[in-house]
Amino acid sequence: MSDKKIKIIDSVMGSGKSTYAINYINDNIDENFIIVVPTKSEQQRYKKALDRAVFLPNLDDCADRLLQSFNWAVEDGKTIVTTHKLLECWDSTSITEIKKRDYTLILDEVIDVVMPISIHKNDFELLESTGLIQLESVPDKEGLHKIKAVQGKEYEGKLKHFLEQVRHDNVFQVNDKFHVWLASAEKLQAFDDVFVLTYMFNGQQLKGWLEVYDIPYILHSIAEGQLVSYQKSSGLQFKNLITVNEDKALNAPYSRYGSLSVSDYEKSKPAKISKLRNGIRSFLRSHSGTDARLNLVTTFKSHETVLLREPFLFCVAGVKRPKLQEMTAEDKAERYCFSPYNTKATNLYRHKAAVAYPVNIFPRPEIEHFFKRHLSGHDSTTFKDLYALSTMIQFIWRSRIRDGLPIDVYVPSKRMRGLLQDWLNDDLLSAELT
Repeated sequence: MSDKKIKIIDSVMGSGKSTYAINYINDNIDENFIIVVPTKSEQQRYKKALDRAVFLPNLDDCADRLLQSFNWAVEDGKTIVTTHKLLECWDSTSITEIKKRDYTLILDEVIDVVMPISIHKNDFELLESTGLIQLESVPDKEGLHKIKAVQGKEYEGKLKHFLEQVRHDNVFQVNDKFHVWLASAEKLQAFDDVFVLTYMFNGQQLKGWLEVYDIPYILHSIAEGQLVSYQKSSGLQFKNLITVNEDKALNAPYSRYGSLSVSDYEKSKPAKISKLRNGIRSFLRSHSGTDARLNLVTTFKSHETVLLREPFLFCVAGVKRPKLQEMTAEDKAERYCFSPYNTKATNLYRHKAAVAYPVNIFPRPEIEHFFKRHLSGHDSTTFKDLYALSTMIQFIWRSRIRDGLPIDVYVPSKRMRGLLQDWLNDDLLSAELT
């Protein structure tokens, strides 16, 4: 792939990105494909739509058996539809076999390619002073250093796990303070061609990651089912289908810039959480007036049980929370109205008519500082806003809006609501989205 550019297909949800990918695969019968999707349901969708035999790894297998079956399928040149989870496990054998057979990668939705790593300053300095690690400057990347493990040095203490990560040669220090793990470039570079299907690419990790590794890419969009040059798109076309709740009583308590962020939730007293819970209930019952099975609500996973108490989010009476562990994903979508705030690329909630999004999204400080240095054309605030907006839009698009049907949306955070309204009015950061 050294002389080719990664093809980023950046188009709004519902524009036909997956349909284009399926048609492309069906039209190129002599090519080998690996399709990486976020969920099992998307695996099944691709399998049914493709005009060829498809191998689906058994994701319930243990990690070793899962990887082994994947590698065998690659050796046989099979078309494989798998999930992001397995992509993380590919080893050197996987990469070697993919290169041999000139595979094309279809990556449906981007993956996390930058992850924060926590290590106390004193512990890091200890590893440095004892000669176990050393910093190596990254050419032309100001403020970025690769952390290298010193060969021949043995260590069995409490920092062993950190050192093991460093030995994989993809841990970096940012601004002499933060530490991040970067996915290896080898996996993408193993492919003959790569397509990435996404929306709002400029607000995602993958953009900065590609720039750090100097991997060339080209932006495209989908128009009338065809691949075209990149076209900026906003939510203007959906404005008449999305009713954003503007009730002052429901929104006024969350006007601060940081209201409803993770840290704000953690500092909130029970009375504040109760008030938010009542606001969500009021939106669903009085403003939207939808049947319970048509509601979709989120929060940060750590606060799910506090904010969303029984029987508030159970669409069918008599369902108790312990039963959730026994439900299939399809049952949960019908009988329990919660989904994580960063849910994307699933069709299980496409019947939902009312969406409550009571969160305020910010990237982790390590991620923010990494992109502040290494994401061209953006300042820190712009990246944070694009990151927050893209996460929120992906969640909202799990609902029936993806089928062109109207929805009611409650976004109590003033910052998040403003981003959504600007996007719907085609006012959001237009220069940065081009």
